[in-house]
Amino acid sequence: MSRTCAESGCNLEALALADRCWAHLGDRETYRRELEKRAPREPLQGACLAMADEMELSDEDVARAMLAAGVIGVLIANRSTFAAEVAGCQAEGGAASCMAAAALVDLAGGSTSQAVAAASMALQNCLGMVCDPVAKRVEVPCLGKNVLAASNALACANMALADFDPVIPLDEVIGAADRVGRSLPRELRCTGLAGLSTTHASIEIEKRLGS
Repeated sequence: MSRTCAESGCNLEALALADRCWAHLGDRETYRRELEKRAPREPLQGACLAMADEMELSDEDVARAMLAAGVIGVLIANRSTFAAEVAGCQAEGGAASCMAAAALVDLAGGSTSQAVAAASMALQNCLGMVCDPVAKRVEVPCLGKNVLAASNALACANMALADFDPVIPLDEVIGAADRVGRSLPRELRCTGLAGLSTTHASIEIEKRLGS
């Protein structure tokens, strides 16, 4: 953590960030091209690049933040999964939000304990998130959930920087998230058999696309 909270101004500017975050997350063509590389990173890169732009931070600052996110990712990988097929969207969007929250705290110059607290709160907010892609394409509601995950990360980073208590330690939250995700019905774990996937509109779109 290279800067103090006071030096960087801990209260992250939500409205300015939102515009920039959408610019990074909302390019649908780019998003589509990147689907084959799918990983819990879209909210992470969207939130972090937006904040780095807004705060005029260096590439080194971004690299440090990504490293902080990566440490959180290692904890998740060791205790749970990144696969929506195993634990629903919370395993992807939730993990990404968790990692992004820690990265945003680092960008704002917060402490390690604040970064971990932000990650805990972000993942707590995503427990039970299902995976029900429209027309069996990983695009809707996935893009919206990614924007939601980035916004959640920002809110939790601000809470942590203000020294909110996450109450449940991160390792316990990861364990709880894993149990919740694995208890979701199979139909709500990226199978296209429930939720938005089975709406009339989704079925019609799937027919038009020739699936």
